[in-house]
Amino acid sequence: MNGQAATEQVHVNNEIVKGEWGYRGLIMSDWFATKTAGAAANGGLDLVMPGPQGPWGDALVAAVRAGEVDEAVIDDHLARVLLLAERTGAAGPPREYGAYPAPDSPERREQLTRLAAEGMTVLTNNGVLPLGDATDIALIGRHAVETQCMGGGSAQVHAPHQVSVAEGLTARLGGGGAADGGVTVVDGVEVRTRPVPARDGFLVNPETGAAGIAVTVLDADGKELDVRHEPDARSMVGMDDDLPRPAAAVRLRGRITRSGRVELGGIGVGDWRVRAGDGSFEYALRVSGNNMGEEILAPPTQTDITEVTEGTILDATVTLPKGHGPAGEIFGGIGLFGLIARAAARETVDVIDDAVRAAAAADVAVVVVGLTEEQETESVDKSTLYLPGAQDQLVEAVAGAARRTVVVVNAATPIVMPWLSRVDAVLWAGLPGQEGGHAVAAALLGDIEPAGRLVTSFPGEDGKSPAWSVTPVNGRLEYAEGTFIGYRGHYAGRAPEPAFWLGHGLGYGRWEYSDARLTAGAAPGATVTVTNTGDRRSREVVQVYLRPSEQDQPVRLVGWASATVEPGESARVTVQTDARLWRKWEGSGWGRLADGGELLIARGLGDIRATLPL
Repeated sequence: MNGQAATEQVHVNNEIVKGEWGYRGLIMSDWFATKTAGAAANGGLDLVMPGPQGPWGDALVAAVRAGEVDEAVIDDHLARVLLLAERTGAAGPPREYGAYPAPDSPERREQLTRLAAEGMTVLTNNGVLPLGDATDIALIGRHAVETQCMGGGSAQVHAPHQVSVAEGLTARLGGGGAADGGVTVVDGVEVRTRPVPARDGFLVNPETGAAGIAVTVLDADGKELDVRHEPDARSMVGMDDDLPRPAAAVRLRGRITRSGRVELGGIGVGDWRVRAGDGSFEYALRVSGNNMGEEILAPPTQTDITEVTEGTILDATVTLPKGHGPAGEIFGGIGLFGLIARAAARETVDVIDDAVRAAAAADVAVVVVGLTEEQETESVDKSTLYLPGAQDQLVEAVAGAARRTVVVVNAATPIVMPWLSRVDAVLWAGLPGQEGGHAVAAALLGDIEPAGRLVTSFPGEDGKSPAWSVTPVNGRLEYAEGTFIGYRGHYAGRAPEPAFWLGHGLGYGRWEYSDARLTAGAAPGATVTVTNTGDRRSREVVQVYLRPSEQDQPVRLVGWASATVEPGESARVTVQTDARLWRKWEGSGWGRLADGGELLIARGLGDIRATLPL
């Protein structure tokens, strides 16, 4: 920031955060962000991550002995670490946090299904949703069979299971596409440019038969440091696993559960030897840049295509190079390693042909599209909002053949939808968690109303947003849009109208608004009557936006409230606004907006139902 690493920012970390703000907690680095000892310690950094190896250790001791860092600075760092330990219960006897339902218990599964479905957003709907139980459905798309339940990188957790849309919808309606209702599942086009670890039971542990792989971590003498089962067919080695000695090699084994033409390979930096039956491959994998985070967030891969029979053992050993990682010996022995095993990819034209035939034979085609951890993770900038691969072509082809087409979008961030006018409904599923498939099924069939609202605007095209380029020019990246970002910039005309506004979401009700009035308080609010004119019980979210009188101040969401209303009934909804949102930044502190302006009562900024002058 302004030419100085954040880990060494004396002004920000010491003078503002710890000084002006009186912050007593600790300041911690992002993983692998710290490159110095003395400069970072003096710059206010209290904890370097990951640990315990890293750029401090002996180097920090040497900096203190050389007089570069005062011992009082170390005392302050230590006191803050101990305070965190005290606050979290890491120091002293363990705290009791009470009993919670198990992650895979019926109670938790019901909760996660309901919460995920309620938060989904109906973007468009010409009446096709919700689907009937007797509907004959062609379920199409890679995201239908490999649903993204979470994001990539630090957004990943070890869920006890992940339910795909194919599993959820088939469990609810049955398979086979029977005339009285059922689901025919058709895989979709490729959605990734990089192969991923084996999934869906393609590999099982040779010893236990459980889905996943067996992993053995070895030291430089070939002695075992750790043996583990990895259900996700990948393993982080050397970080948070307390190995007694640095790792020098990793062995990964899995039994292949399918026969035919398959793609096999490895993930992770090192010298690989991969064996499957009578075939073997050898290759060296290295990162392309000089940032060790690449080895974890985007590790290199290599694969080969071969014919195998069910039961073949995939056995790979990767030897870590000396001075492993761009950080050399400081972070040596750390990496992410996995086995790739899946059916070999088919030609896109053949996949789309299969989808078109299934769509033409069904009552309705449900196409599940989306993004993956390649686009939705840290350390990656997008270059486009279009769907990866040939997903747009797949939707276009299916929409041309099907009687009715519903698109389910499995992504966390906006996408461009060139096929929008040719489909009957779009359901935004987001990243729906471990019960995602059950949640999508419940939302599509109307068991649970998808009553969510968008938390961002969706530009209609690449570049059609108030802020777009993230590429520095001559070493500088200017934030010229100021506070007119996102929906604020669209509303001010600094970018074309978006495809979908912040706050948009149709649910399964229809609504009339009446008798909107201002309410008094610390900040003006509003009250309005909402009437459900639809035929289903539905949840409405009344949103209040402030349009200031000052031309240099953007419109802003200042409050919202919800009501669940039976069909034909009404509810009076009062929205209290947040006084902090009636302020403006004046360069050295907060000031209040000028008197005047308007409150906009809306179902989303693109659907304003009443305007109240202030």
